[in-house]
Amino acid sequence: MSAALLSLWLPLAGALLLVLLRPRHAGRWVIALNLASLLAAAVALQLAMELGVQQLYIGGWESGLAIRFQLSPLAALLLVFSAGLHLLVALYAARIPHAAGGQDYWPLSCLLQAALAALWLSADLFNLYVTLELLGLAAVALVALAGRRAWRPALNYLLLSLAASLAYLLGVALFYGRYGLLDIALLAQLAVADAPTRLALLLMSLG
Repeated sequence: MSAALLSLWLPLAGALLLVLLRPRHAGRWVIALNLASLLAAAVALQLAMELGVQQLYIGGWESGLAIRFQLSPLAALLLVFSAGLHLLVALYAARIPHAAGGQDYWPLSCLLQAALAALWLSADLFNLYVTLELLGLAAVALVALAGRRAWRPALNYLLLSLAASLAYLLGVALFYGRYGLLDIALLAQLAVADAPTRLALLLMSLG
């Protein structure tokens, strides 16, 4: 699990450092971070194949409410895929500067990669909500980097993303009110096909 968390924390820390330090050759730093993240994801995949599913509980809460990360072979494979894809995009953007849309692109791309990594590892509904919010905000900001002509589409996407997030959050609240927990594995065992559960699933699907 440590390698998987490293694959998550590297781009997240990179985004913060790029915002604070504003290095001149940000693209090179991001390429190095993406390469390190890819290597960490590859190690996580190997460990997941050898050891099976690994779990990490954060927050010290009850198991049904704790923030839970779960590393499965599929999640590790998705980590490798997303890290590799971001590395290829970073190589292209560094080679063709106008494709990046300015220096603000680099921390946003790192934030997007970190949000994706957290999404693949999340095993509870609220953590999924947080990661989806981060993905949406990073995507809106990246769209807006294209210039003034992209501001209106970015705003439309932001409003749509906020509406979808609200629907998803309402679904999460319904699940919590009905079952008193947010862990996906436990919900799969306890959920019944009643009206609140169906409404929660509908809202989350719309989100």
